Amino acid sequence: MEYNIPILSVKLKMPQPRKNYIIRQDLFERLAALKEFKVSIVKAGAGSGKTTLLSSFIIETGLENTKWLTLDENANQAFVFWNYMIESVKEYFNDSKTDFQNIF
Repeated sequence: MEYNIPILSVKLKMPQPRKNYIIRQDLFERLAALKEFKVSIVKAGAGSGKTTLLSSFIIETGLENTKWLTLDENANQAFVFWNYMIESVKEYFNDSKTDFQNIF
């Protein structure tokens, strides 16, 4: 099955936090405690500060080797989600990205 869904590169780039953002120390400490994990998912309602929290944490702590994936209502199909997920981590697959996509 051939799927030609274009990848929107903006969904793979971390947005810059607004100027003068507030550092939420208690949440920063909780995020810092997750360093043992490979993937972290933050779920909360719209406008609750998820993007600001994560992007400011990455900047303030100098966290390296991070990948950003913005999900929206269009990522509600498994193929769309995994296509973006593969695109975000493709550098770890060497040349086998295409082989991995052929699973779908």
